[in-house]
Amino acid sequence: MDRRLDLTLDLCLPVLLLLSPSTLVMSNNSYSQLTESAATPSSLPTPPTVSTRGQFDMLTGHLNPGVGTTSYTLAGPPFPGLHNNMACPNTTIIFVHGMFTPRQSAIDDFNGIAPALSSKGFLSLFSWDANTNTNTSAANIIRSIHTAETIGDQNGMKLAQFIFDYGTTCPQMKLRLIGHSMGNLVILQALNVLNQVRIAYPDMWYKLLTSVDLLGAFVPVSSVRPGGEFYDGLKMAADFHSYYSSLDSVMYLLEFADDLPDTNPALGHTDAHISSIYSINVAPMIGADHEGYLSPRLMNLLTTHWDHRKLFGSTNFGPVLSSFCYPAIEDCAGGKSFLLDIKNSSSLCNPAFSKCSPEEITRDNTNYLNNKDNLTSDRIYVQTYRVDAIVKTCNDTSG
Repeated sequence: MDRRLDLTLDLCLPVLLLLSPSTLVMSNNSYSQLTESAATPSSLPTPPTVSTRGQFDMLTGHLNPGVGTTSYTLAGPPFPGLHNNMACPNTTIIFVHGMFTPRQSAIDDFNGIAPALSSKGFLSLFSWDANTNTNTSAANIIRSIHTAETIGDQNGMKLAQFIFDYGTTCPQMKLRLIGHSMGNLVILQALNVLNQVRIAYPDMWYKLLTSVDLLGAFVPVSSVRPGGEFYDGLKMAADFHSYYSSLDSVMYLLEFADDLPDTNPALGHTDAHISSIYSINVAPMIGADHEGYLSPRLMNLLTTHWDHRKLFGSTNFGPVLSSFCYPAIEDCAGGKSFLLDIKNSSSLCNPAFSKCSPEEITRDNTNYLNNKDNLTSDRIYVQTYRVDAIVKTCNDTSG
């Protein structure tokens, strides 16, 4: 049974809101993993933060009176492109923390992964009202999980608003999202909203996020499969990775709270088994430790997958080609030519696009999105290229 808030959004509501100006019996071990970081506050400074803290009733999960459904505030150091006449960054990485995470613990989680990511782009934190736990009784923990899910669902609209604001201000900027635990619920809801905006106003929003990395995601695996709640939103990112551990003890706790059957476990417990998401089993690395996703070692693995992906079974293009993930490339023909096959909005990395300029990538993404919804058959081969010709074209474009 899904006890979360039913957030089946009317199409017009998120579109109109986004286009308007924004306002800046459980083991003790499992429970301690969710709460232990709160006991050791850090002296490190606040990172660049998109905050919705204090906007929700922590008992009911409802918005507080007078708070807008898309409102957020910016805190900490300035955001390039939004403040102080600073130039837009080439890449922005947004980290979304998980549940039972007070404000300072969210900062600590961010600072724990920042060193491994600092060379990859401008880093920022999305901080939301996730600290819904008030005592350690079993009944209260389950109730707190459901409240956190309700708040997480609604924060998807707020994250979508920020992505829309920042993405339209800096249209050539690459955007990468990293979510931990229930933070992935926020991300997936945000992608659903952005997809609805894309459908209604393609001239206003056609940007694909460069990548989305789901770490120990607490959403039912069925929700990202065809017909699931988040399946349509997957098309809003060029590249999806899901890191999971079948040994994660916190996943068992959350599955129990939401009464998920063995046939529909949490995504953080299993392979997604869909072509749109590249699933990586990290059980040998993190074991049962849900916080192990936030380690430098895991972040190094994550950024390695940004630079290359294992494709088509045993074929591996390697880290030399920092591949651009072109949407909807599903499979290839043999030899030096291949077919771009649009089917189910699947996404695979195509190293032949690795040297394309941001302008060319944006153009290709726009063409893809304009044509995708006009396809009428299940399988349409839209174009045949020679790999060497593409590489030459892209190299010429980027100078």
